[in-house]
Formats: sequence, C-alpha cells, structure tokens
Amino acid sequence: MKKLLCLFFIGLLSSNCADYTKKKEISNNFDLSLKIQGELDSINRVSNSLVRTPETSKEIVQNDSLTRRISYFTDNIIALLIESYGKVETDTILKTLGELDNSGFIPRNLYDKMTIEDFSTEIGKKAKKKYLAHLSSIRKKQTSIENVNLISEDFIVYRVLEKDTVSLIKVLSNHKGHTVLDFWTTWCAPCRAFNRNFAKEYQKFNESGILVIGLGVRVHDEIEKEKFLTAVQNDNTPWKQYIDLDNRLYDRFKTKKVPFQVLLDEENKIVKILSYDMETELEELIQSQ
Repeated sequence: MKKLLCLFFIGLLSSNCADYTKKKEISNNFDLSLKIQGELDSINRVSNSLVRTPETSKEIVQNDSLTRRISYFTDNIIALLIESYGKVETDTILKTLGELDNSGFIPRNLYDKMTIEDFSTEIGKKAKKKYLAHLSSIRKKQTSIENVNLISEDFIVYRVLEKDTVSLIKVLSNHKGHTVLDFWTTWCAPCRAFNRNFAKEYQKFNESGILVIGLGVRVHDEIEKEKFLTAVQNDNTPWKQYIDLDNRLYDRFKTKKVPFQVLLDEENKIVKILSYDMETELEELIQSQ
C-alpha cells in the first residue's frame, strides 16, 4: 500500500511542480494525495487486524466486518483516481489502478475520458492491452454459455437464510423478466463493494423487471457456510442469496473470476456474461425494451 501512495504522490509532483503558477491546482492535488493516503492507511490498519484462519463465530464476524471496510476504502481510492484525471499524469493513475487490481480493470467513466495520447506511453499501451484482453476474455467465455442449460439441468442451490436446498430453476420460475446471476465470495472486496453499491440502484432495475440472484461459490464446509451467512447478514442485500453447492453451476462457465455475473432472458436462457460495467449494460437493456 505504501507503494501505491508513492506512485501517486510522485505523479502529483512530476505533473505539477514544473509550473509554479498553478498554486491552487497543486494545493488541490496535494489534498487529493492526502485523501488517498488516508484511505491506504485505513486499509493497512484493517488488513493487520484480520484473523488469518478464523475458526470461532466471533473471528468470522470480525473478519467479515473488516473485509467490508476494505472494499469501502478501495472504492474510495478508485473514485479519487477518477477525480484526479486531468490533474495528475495518466500514467500515475494507471499504475495505481494496476496495483489495486491486476486484471486490467479501468473504470468505464475513466476509460471514456482517456485520449489516444494517454495510451501512447509505455504504461498506457500496457494498460490498454490488458484492458482489451479482459474484454476479449469475456467474449471468448460467451462460447462456454452454450453448454449450460438451466432449464434442462437440475442445479440445486442452498437457501442461506432458510437453511435448506431448492432447485435453481424453481427459484427462477417465480420471475418473468431478466435475471442476473451474481457469483461471489465473502473475501472478495469487489464482490462486497457490488453488494453495497448496487443495492442503492437495485430498486430502479427491479422495477424495470430485472431480478438479481446472489450465488456464493467456493463454500466447501460448515465454516465457509457460516462465513457466507455472516456476510449475507452484514451486507443485507435487497436480493436473495444462495450457495452454489459444490460450485456445480459456477464451474460450468470455466472461470475463476469473482464477481462473475451472467444475464438471463425472460425464458431463463443465458444471454451473456456481464462486464465491469454491469449497470451500463442493464440500462442499455432497459432502454432497448
């Protein structure tokens, strides 16, 4: 985390100190670097408090609360990086994003602002290559969905709050619109951030006929099941949560990515694998109806 701060702070200095007339801009950027430092310090403190191998209910609850806080701080850093575009060298922003998430992630509302010049540097070229590779991998995975049939195959899921099992197709049959299957894990900060952030927008999408179903993966024993239950209670999402028993459905998509989200149509046929910008894709779906 200290490396992240150094990258960002050096970028601030190199992009601004050459022009001493921009005192206000330098002051604003210095304030921005202090905000990022505060978020990084918070992540460090929280990470140091995590129990490496939680066994008791108290330790599980403690770790879950800390994981949620880490996702909150990470979200804040990404927001600050987006805000810093145009004030800090773009290479610095891309480096910092790469440290936070090595998958090639660039927020859509940042990517759309970026210019050819931003991607002309060595760092910019690498970042764009990784970003496009991520999009390409999603397109390739689209072929795997042809082999998954939710209607003919009997995928059994565990109802977390009710503590029993049910056929997934039975769950889906109660809804007549589009559905998003959201595969996630308790320790995944972006997953927890999605639970928190999308909950604020869910009513809007749900009123337009879109249902979300949460599916916990990599839940292999009773300890993991207790961790997932704790996470569900803490996140308190407005959509229902289940566990994909033995990862039976998740493994069919031949992916290790979480969060991993799939869109179903009104007939519960798999339409596509959703990308980073799920909200944008769902808004486009609503507008097309």
